Amino acid sequence: MAKKNEKKYSFDDINAELSNLNPLGSVMEHSSFSEVTEWIDTGNYHLNACVSGSLFKGWPNNRSCSIAGPSGTGKTYLVLNSINRAIEMGYNVIFYDSEAAVDREIMKKFGIDTNKVNYQPVSTVQDFRTSITTITSRMQEAKRAGAELPKMMIILDSAGNLATAKEIEDAKSGSDKSDMTRSKVLKSIFRIIMTPLADLKVPFLFTNHTYQTQSFISQQVAGGGCLVPGSKVVMANNTLKNIEDIVEGDIVSTLMGNKEIENIWTFEKKTYRVEFEDGSIIECSEDHRFYIGDEKDDPLDDKNWVFAKDLVENSEVSRYIL
Repeated sequence: MAKKNEKKYSFDDINAELSNLNPLGSVMEHSSFSEVTEWIDTGNYHLNACVSGSLFKGWPNNRSCSIAGPSGTGKTYLVLNSINRAIEMGYNVIFYDSEAAVDREIMKKFGIDTNKVNYQPVSTVQDFRTSITTITSRMQEAKRAGAELPKMMIILDSAGNLATAKEIEDAKSGSDKSDMTRSKVLKSIFRIIMTPLADLKVPFLFTNHTYQTQSFISQQVAGGGCLVPGSKVVMANNTLKNIEDIVEGDIVSTLMGNKEIENIWTFEKKTYRVEFEDGSIIECSEDHRFYIGDEKDDPLDDKNWVFAKDLVENSEVSRYIL
């Protein structure tokens, strides 16, 4: 006697389960979530080509893009041109300004319809995070309820000028301690808003600052701590290597496991000599960071690090180098 076939748990069943768990997901053949459905002219043919590979495209409507460069190089100029083109395409704009560098008359000089721009002065990363996460959440709720949403573009000028609530409080109290929470909050913002913005097809354009090194062949880099030649770095195989001998592709040991070196920079900075109780000495820049947490602490949490310039006698550190 033949056995009756038992009901199978098919891929269609899994798809149905996943659709209940995540309304944004679907079978890839039918998914348009990550697709760029519109390109926004930057106002510059060359920049269009650099961003999209076409002279006639520009900023994708469901991506976050950064314009980075030294102060005074025209980042805001490029942003304002992009806003003008976006509004001509039917977009409305939320403009977060952390530099108080843009006013109504400046926008009008770029041909921008200022009735289509909501201007939001912002000074801290916490204020920006609260605002952008709240508005994107409200828009997603409206979309789920079947509402027709306006075409939106969000601007932040600039990410690099945002302070933190702690930094402001320290300034009021006269404290000179470095605030190491800023990068953590910024990373949190980008982790939170990327998926909602893609869901809403809202392009996010932000500016950021870079800094010029003073080496023989100057480079544009982000600021950061560094060590002097002769400093020893622990490699993945537990051998030691002078920092000046490190090359791209080397694997080094860090608090977060073995990591591959992707980029190398050279700086000229004021240095500090930090002597430890075992007699060893580390010479580094003032903004080089030392780990003060223990094995149970999170090495990604900025509160577990301290800058060299903020070390005092009898400070305890766990590791010299990350």
